[in-house]
Amino acid sequence: MNEQEAVLSLETVLKRDGELIRPVVGDSMMPLFDEHRDIVRLIPSSGILRKHEIPLYRRPDGQYVLHRILAVRKNYYLIRGDNRTSVEKVPFSWVIAVASSCCKDGVWHDLCEPEMRSYAGKVTRFWRIRSFAARVKNFRKRMKVPKKERKTLSREDRACILL
Repeated sequence: MNEQEAVLSLETVLKRDGELIRPVVGDSMMPLFDEHRDIVRLIPSSGILRKHEIPLYRRPDGQYVLHRILAVRKNYYLIRGDNRTSVEKVPFSWVIAVASSCCKDGVWHDLCEPEMRSYAGKVTRFWRIRSFAARVKNFRKRMKVPKKERKTLSREDRACILL
C-alpha cells in the first residue's frame, strides 16, 4: 500500500465507521497527549469548529496534524500545538475530523469535561504573548555570534572596504 492509498483509507475509515481511534504520534500536544502512550478518538467534523477544539487536518503535503484552535476567523482557523509557539493558518477545508475524547493511562476522558476545558483555557490564554516571546528569543539567538567565530579584519581588508 503506498502513501496515497494509506491517506485515502484513513479518511475512508473515518467516513465509513463514523469515528477513528488512533495512538498519538509527536510531542506537539504535550502534556495533554503523550506520544505513543495516549489514544485519541476522532469523529468527522461538521460545520465550523469552536475555539479550543482539537481538529485533525491534512496539510497540502499530505501530513496529518492534530493541534488546538486558538481563534476562528472568516475562512480559516489559527491553530497551534499546546507544546509549540508558532501559529498556523488552517483553512476550513483542510479539517477532516475533531478529537472528541482521549485515553490516558487506560481511562477515557471526554474533551468537553470541565477539567479538560479548564486546561484548554489555561494553555491558550497567553498564546499571543508566548508567540511574541519565542520570536524575540529566536531573533536574539540569530544575532549572537560567538567571539571565536568573529573575523578580525586586517588593515588591508579594512582599507579595501572603505574604498
